[in-house]
Parts: sequence; C-alpha cells; structure tokens
Amino acid sequence: MRQFILLCFLIPLFLFSCKDDNPGTNNPTVETITTSLRGIVLDDNRTPVFGASVSMGGQMTTTDEQGFFRLENASVTTNRAFVTVEYSGYFQGSRSYTPTSNESFIRIQLNPKTAIGNVSSSTGGELIHSSGAKVDLPANGISTSSGSAYSGNVNVAAHFLDPTDPAIDEFMPGDLIGEDATGEEQGLTTFGMLAVELTDDSGNELNILAGNTATITIPVDASLISDAPSTIPLWSFDEVEGVWKEEGEATLIGNEYVGQVSHFSFWNCDAPFPIIKLSGQVVNADGSPVVGAVIKACATSAPTYQSCRLGYTDSEGFYCGKFPVGMTFDLLVMDGWQNCTSTSLSTGPFYQDGDVIPTITMSTQDVYTVSGSLVDCDGNAVTNGYIKIDKGNGIHQFIDVDGNGDFSASIIACNTTVIDLIGYDLDNLTSTEITTVDMATTSNLGALAACDDIEGHFMLFELDGESYLSNQFLNATYSDSLGHTTIWAESSAYCFLRFMGNTTGTFPLDAQYFSVGIPTGESYSTQDLMSFMGTVTITEYGNIGEDVEGTFSAEFEDSTMTSHMISGSFRVPR
Repeated sequence: MRQFILLCFLIPLFLFSCKDDNPGTNNPTVETITTSLRGIVLDDNRTPVFGASVSMGGQMTTTDEQGFFRLENASVTTNRAFVTVEYSGYFQGSRSYTPTSNESFIRIQLNPKTAIGNVSSSTGGELIHSSGAKVDLPANGISTSSGSAYSGNVNVAAHFLDPTDPAIDEFMPGDLIGEDATGEEQGLTTFGMLAVELTDDSGNELNILAGNTATITIPVDASLISDAPSTIPLWSFDEVEGVWKEEGEATLIGNEYVGQVSHFSFWNCDAPFPIIKLSGQVVNADGSPVVGAVIKACATSAPTYQSCRLGYTDSEGFYCGKFPVGMTFDLLVMDGWQNCTSTSLSTGPFYQDGDVIPTITMSTQDVYTVSGSLVDCDGNAVTNGYIKIDKGNGIHQFIDVDGNGDFSASIIACNTTVIDLIGYDLDNLTSTEITTVDMATTSNLGALAACDDIEGHFMLFELDGESYLSNQFLNATYSDSLGHTTIWAESSAYCFLRFMGNTTGTFPLDAQYFSVGIPTGESYSTQDLMSFMGTVTITEYGNIGEDVEGTFSAEFEDSTMTSHMISGSFRVPR
C-alpha cells in the first residue's frame, strides 16, 4: 500500500503539546490555545482571490487583492485548527493543521462548482462529471435544508479532486487525517475525492432525504489500479470539525469505486494507515530560526503518487509532522512557490511518537537576513507599523516592527537575490518609498522614513468610547449574485460590515455579518450577539479600483447581556 507524509505546524514544546496525552490512543486531550494565521487563497487557475471570506476560531476576515489574509486571536484546539474559505461559485475551501501559539502560514486553492445537470426529485437519475465521476440520485429521496421532503427540480454541481495532482494538499479540504469508525486518528491514502452540491432553482441547498441513499462513482487513475483494494472505506468531510470521518465503504468495479452515501459534502475513498507525530526545526547557519519556510517531505520507499506532502515552519522555525510508521523520507526546504530547493535532508525511519528529526541547517547563500528600522518624517521610531517584502512571482512576506521601530527577517530566495521592500506607519497613515534590495550585498538598510500618504484609505471607529484605527487589508467587495457589499479593514483592530446595496444612501447593517475586535483581545461577532441594530451611510461608491466612503453606527448586546455602541468612518478601495 502506498503511504505518504502529512506535514503540519509545530505546537511549541512539541514533546509536551504535540505528544499523545492519552496512552493507548491516538487522540490527544483537547485543550485550547490562541493563535494567529496568515495565508493566501487561490482559485482553480491559481490566481489570487480578492474578497473571499476566511474564518477560524471565532475570527473572520476577507482576502485582499493579492489573495492574502491574516487572522489574529483565534481560539482553537491544540490538536486541530480549522480554517474555512467561502467564495461565490466555489465549494467551501478549508485547511486543518496542528496550530502553534505563534503565527503560522497556509495556502488554500478553491474548487469550482461545476454544473453537471439536473433531475426531477420524483424520478431521480444519474449525472456524470467530465472526469467520469457519477452521481445517481434516488427517486423521491431529496430533502430541503430543514430535512423535509422536497419536490421539484434538483440542480447538481460537482468537482472531482484528482489524487495524482502534485498540488492536491493545497486544494483538498482539511488534510488527509481521518477518524475511523472507532474514533481513532488515522493517516489516509486517497484514491479519489468528489464534492457534490444539490440546489433548487432558487439556489437553496438540498440534500438526501433521511432513510435514502445516493450512489457515487469515483474513477481510479490507471496508475493507481494495481494498489487499489477491492473494497475501501468511504470518508465524508466534517465541515464543522475539519476532519474526515469513516462512513461506509466503496467497492472497486473495473476502474471505479462505487458506494452509497446518505448525504452530500466532500467524499473520499481512502485506505487508512497508522501514524506517529514527529518534529523538527529549520535554522540558519548561525542557528537562528528560519520562519515560513516551505517543507516538502517525500517518502523514498514509496512510488511518486502521494509520496510528497507540504508544510511550513512557524515563527520559531519549527514544523510538526504526522508520518507513517517506519518510513524513510527526504525533507526539502523550498522557496514560497516551490521554484527551487535550497537544502535537503534524508532521514528516517521513525517508530515512536515524539521522535525528533535532525535539525536542518540552511545553505548560507540561499537565506538572506534583511534588517533596519522604520521612522516617521521627524526621525522618531515607528512602533505601530510593518514591513512588506515582495519577492516577486506574487510571494510576499510581512514583518512587524518592534517597540523600537526595528525589524529583521530571514528570506529564502534560492532563485533570486533582489527584493522590493516598503514600510508602513499605521499611526500616521504613511509609507516609505519602495526600496529595491540586492540581498547579496545589503543586509542592514538603516532607517527607512515613512513620509508618503497611504492613499488615504482607512477605517476609524469608536467602540464604547475608545477610538481605534484599522488600515491594513482594506477593501469593499460587491457580490452580484447576492446583492450585498462587504467592507473590511484590519490592523491591530478590525471591523467587518455588510449591507444590501451598491450605491450611495443609508442602509441597515446586516446583523448576520458583523465582526469587530480590538488590540486587548476583546472581539464581538454574530454568534456572540443577543441583539444588533445599525446603519451605514455611503457618501461615495466608486467603480472597481475606486473608493467606497461613508460612516456607520450600531448598538448591540453581547452574550453576557452587556450593551455596546460602535460608530466610525471609512474610505476603502473597491
């Protein structure tokens, strides 16, 4: 059976936080931590997605023009953090990973909803995706989202996830870790995944009526047939917990797996295998941690199919892995888009939880340290700001300045020695000029002065009498299909608003889509509120590429029955 490696992020003090806390099981004690996450969302053409909604641990944000997002102060379990992405026309994107109390990084590619036809609920019938995957719906066996019997037209959208695609770890939901029928955590070898969505003619979601089943058929690639078992467990993806769960089985008929399912989400044909948890670290030649490095682990004793998996080092240079027992593998340290390999390590096999992979020391010529300080026009240190580094090819790195305005970053750039750098002063809404850096000859840039206006984009709001400024990841997005505008602004404080409309005027704020947070860690969002009432007044609503400007105010009551008031103004790019 082919086996593979699954990488995730290291919990600090791995041997304590990432170990098996319940002897005899593979399910650690559930505890919670507060974590932060940065990432990029891409569409099926690997183009950055602007305006996608990203949620994790009670926090919500939207992606900027580069598909970039940041979530802070998210409360997640130590065993699994689960981040979801919603974007019109695509199935829910997601990723599950082992979190760190430091900041981690992920990349998520979305799967399009492709219409494959429609059937009558009274007759049911089979529909075929272009991949050869099939969906056969039962007659009189469709329900509404509330569970009652549905009568009418059933529209079917689907997407087949090819297990031989080398980038599958970026577009599959969650990760390839599942809970079997006994609740034990297992590694999974996939032979094919299928996402299915049923809707009525108004776009309302439908599903399989209780007591009925649908038949799904998943084609098996010719290169995998020799390893495909005659029967294989079926796994459905739990979109609440972010984990695959064993639910029935499929039978290999010819070159297809055929099985019965009682509901629709993502379905997966997987062979399970036992896993252990290992850790490692990537450091520079001087022993300092390498942050945000891509780690690619490839099993040397398995065929190319699924023999490689990706992960990223956290802010201390650590990574955590769930590996097949007794496997040897190569660890590759790569740049952000896997364009080149800087350093590699051959290691293994390992047989026990908690074993430590030898430290990987980066090649000196492939890691560059850029440092300096950020000051305002009067030469004073900027303490509320950050540095954006552009490595080219859409690869960005963001570094916060410290309390003295200083910054330092290690950059993996094994295929280039030139970067562009710009600094932002968030108190004065100013930025530096773009600085082009030859990393082969330059390390300390000295003082960079932020004197240029940041295009006047901002959100200022007052919450319970205290004022806050949000001026990162500013955007306004209008959904043609849903008819609403979403406004988002973030920095150390954030605010998320939504209303129906795309013109000037006064509109009620949507109580189902409101979120606000402040630097102390206090945050309020839809699920926490007992009541909410507010309006937004739009004074300028530009075309795409122009600005949306206005004011807003709201009153709400949180789950402790405490009343709050918020008001503010904004100018954000559309």
